[in-house]
Amino acid sequence: MMKQKISEIMSNIDEEYICEATDYVRVKSRRFLNWIKGKVWILGLVVLIVLGVKFMPMLLGNILEKEPEKLVICTDWSTYDEVKDAVSCWKALGREGFTIQTEIIRIPSDKMDAEIKIQELRTEIMAGKGPDLFIMASNEPYFYNADSNAEIHMLFPNPEKAMYSDIFLPLDDYLKDAEFIQTEHCNQVVLQAGQTKEGQLLLPIIYEYMVCVFPNYESDGTTKFPDSWEEIVSSKSMQVALRSQSYKVLPQAFGKLADFKNEMILVSEDDLVKEVKRACSFQKTWKDVKAFQVDIYDFLSALGTSNKIQSFYPIPNVDGGVTACISVYAGINQNTNVADEAFSLLDTFCEITRNNNYFPTRGIFIADDELVQKFYRLNYGLQEEEVRSFLEMNKMITTARFYSSWDTKLADIYEKHWEKDAPTAEEAVSELYNDMLMQIKE
Repeated sequence: MMKQKISEIMSNIDEEYICEATDYVRVKSRRFLNWIKGKVWILGLVVLIVLGVKFMPMLLGNILEKEPEKLVICTDWSTYDEVKDAVSCWKALGREGFTIQTEIIRIPSDKMDAEIKIQELRTEIMAGKGPDLFIMASNEPYFYNADSNAEIHMLFPNPEKAMYSDIFLPLDDYLKDAEFIQTEHCNQVVLQAGQTKEGQLLLPIIYEYMVCVFPNYESDGTTKFPDSWEEIVSSKSMQVALRSQSYKVLPQAFGKLADFKNEMILVSEDDLVKEVKRACSFQKTWKDVKAFQVDIYDFLSALGTSNKIQSFYPIPNVDGGVTACISVYAGINQNTNVADEAFSLLDTFCEITRNNNYFPTRGIFIADDELVQKFYRLNYGLQEEEVRSFLEMNKMITTARFYSSWDTKLADIYEKHWEKDAPTAEEAVSELYNDMLMQIKE
């Protein structure tokens, strides 16, 4: 019994001792591990400091020596100031960051200097390089600098043809995530002019078309809108209305001039001769008129400041539709390394173009959302009903194309028709048509 009791006591003592011993070992082990961890952390920190002191100057030097990427924007003198403003705004918004710089290349207004620069740029583009972003004016007939009488010299004489030359990056994915420009609010017919099967290669920004305005003070209550180009050119009073700007009406008398995808001219030489002759005949008539024709800028200005305008109507083309011509557009080089930044800048350019009414004499902004409508009301003094009527008129556009060198030559034929020893309409159109056939095959 005693032995059993002692055994039980000893067993309990052993268990208590073992537990105490175990706890002691655990405490000591934990303290030892914490001590080791502390030493390792301090040792690691020391190693990092030593390595940093040794290699940081080398790493920092490489970063500082590496040149930041550059976003190069190409434009011409007629859009340079607006592009410059957009770049400044873009930087102010913090879009440029620390790793990219901007450079604007301006095609000079001097003809010889422009030809040199254009050739240089084309060589770069053919080599897979060139500017990252193009914000350009198109070949709008007789658009001059009022101060210097300088012409616009074109990097892309025919933007639509350039779309089939593997130059531009499709913008569709960028447009879906755009911060400012919303394609659902854009005139879809005009927007489609910059599209191929590859996507939205060029973004139309400004477009125009011609409008017949019927003043109230001259209306006899029987004024009838012209239903066709044929009706316009057959009317003596309408001929007078068109006379002052026939050089611009003539290009818009046609829809699409060519199918560049299939390399086809869509208008015949005989049709060109016919319409050139009729346009030139407008100058021979001068009578009191019951309608006058203006471009969009003059029309909006007149509409907002006069209560004498009774009605207005877009001038139809030879096909019975309405042709809009794109005067300012943009595209991104498919070989760019800074596509995101290029589109961000383009998006900003579109936003300040809309808000500041850039290029008012060249047409209207492609979008017609509520902000644009508000702009029409505030800056042109249009009433709600007038804004609605204007937007409805925009919906009558059936064809849109970029102004090209062909339009300029059509206008030249008209202007030079009155010069002494000028070529006949047939001779002038023949030269133009041969040029069209040559360009379509290049």
